[in-house]
Amino acid sequence: AEIERHGETLADEQRSFKALLQSLVLAIALALAPVWAVAAGLAPVEGPRFIIDLRYAGDDNFLARDIYGPLGLDRCYVHASMLRALEKAATALKASGLRLVLWDCYRPRQAQQAMWELMPDARYVADPKKGSPHNRGVGVDVTLADVHGRRVPMPTDFDDFSPMAASARPCGPGEREKCRHRDLLRGVMTGAGFVAIPGEWWHFHLPRPERYPIVDPAEAVPRSLKMIK
Repeated sequence: AEIERHGETLADEQRSFKALLQSLVLAIALALAPVWAVAAGLAPVEGPRFIIDLRYAGDDNFLARDIYGPLGLDRCYVHASMLRALEKAATALKASGLRLVLWDCYRPRQAQQAMWELMPDARYVADPKKGSPHNRGVGVDVTLADVHGRRVPMPTDFDDFSPMAASARPCGPGEREKCRHRDLLRGVMTGAGFVAIPGEWWHFHLPRPERYPIVDPAEAVPRSLKMIK
């Protein structure tokens, strides 16, 4: 019995050490940003036509906690091939006196796991084992703001898991302005080459996102170190 207890203790210590090592590697990877991001094919979204408001970098989200802060993620990264589409959308919105607000961009799989544990429903949150467009850097969650940065009315807030958040839901008489904004956003984003999804008016991704590999900062460390040398 004593040997069995010793074996269990040793196994627990090994698991703890492995978890600690994984966290350390991830911390190193994120500390190397944007070097690791470039190595992984990602690029930051920047410029006055965009407003970066990462909702998972604070507690204003359905998790009610900051999941990006502990990971050191405080910038909006997307796959480099997506930047042109975002610029196209921003240019179209500028003509209407609007700016694109980015609520979520690239999302580490560790964050995806935290979401899945709270909402294990593939209609709203992708299974981290399969990965989502966000994990590949080709998905964004967005809304609109005026030129002064004031958010325009939309049918729901971010991460509303109700039928009200459907991207093509018929609107009642009192919702016309909200739905006009929603439909304008969808038209601009799909016109720029993005794909909308039925359940979330704010989510858009590049066509066939499965073509793109899941980006793991920890796996990008070796490539990052090569770029620094």
